[in-house]
Amino acid sequence: MKEKFYIFAVAVIIVAMAFSGCKKEEPEPEWSVITDSVSVILQSSAKLQGNFTNNEIEVTEKGFFYDTAQEMYSQKKIVASNGFSIELSDLTPSTNYYYYAYATAYNKTKQGEIKMFNIDNDYIVKIR
Repeated sequence: MKEKFYIFAVAVIIVAMAFSGCKKEEPEPEWSVITDSVSVILQSSAKLQGNFTNNEIEVTEKGFFYDTAQEMYSQKKIVASNGFSIELSDLTPSTNYYYYAYATAYNKTKQGEIKMFNIDNDYIVKIR
């Protein structure tokens, strides 16, 4: 009888030790990235802005990709260091610029919708 008790006690201790080191992981909160419309358009610069659907996520990187081709074959990446906006400068009039916001959190990178703006020769902004 003592042997059965000892075997049972050892089994309980082993199971307790196995589960004591396991922490239940919190589920990843729902989140997505929003590409906001361009703002503060000047003669040759524009401010790109992004946002999140959940501001309580732990973001490790955020920024924008942009290109002059809608397919974004040669897209350029700019990491946002303060807030979720950057300023593009040295833009060329009569050129379409395509851009989207991105963010990395929980080892996943998500991107927002691709948007476009154009500065024509009179510096009138067209946003789509």
